Amino acid sequence: MGMDYARMRVIAEQLWAYVEQLEGAWSVEIGPSGLVLAMTCRPLRRESTRRLVREQLDQQVAVTHPGYICATGPEIEHPAIGRMRLPDAVVIPEAVLDEEGLATT
Repeated sequence: MGMDYARMRVIAEQLWAYVEQLEGAWSVEIGPSGLVLAMTCRPLRRESTRRLVREQLDQQVAVTHPGYICATGPEIEHPAIGRMRLPDAVVIPEAVLDEEGLATT
């Protein structure tokens, strides 16, 4: 039987502290199979697509959901289902980016 989510979350925080000292871009996620630590290498075309999607969503969200933005960086955590992921883009309240911690729920 796998580790419980609380234990994986503690290890994820330890891994983030470790990878912050490394060169390159790293990702720490909790998926269906458990912890995932990966060096991320995104092709330029993917980065361009992410930027375009974010710009389009930011324009729409400013009108439909004031106070929200499209972000490409925060970890999104869902403890009830035992997941923590780093999505390519997510619409969230802008204030969330000022919170302390590794991830937002």
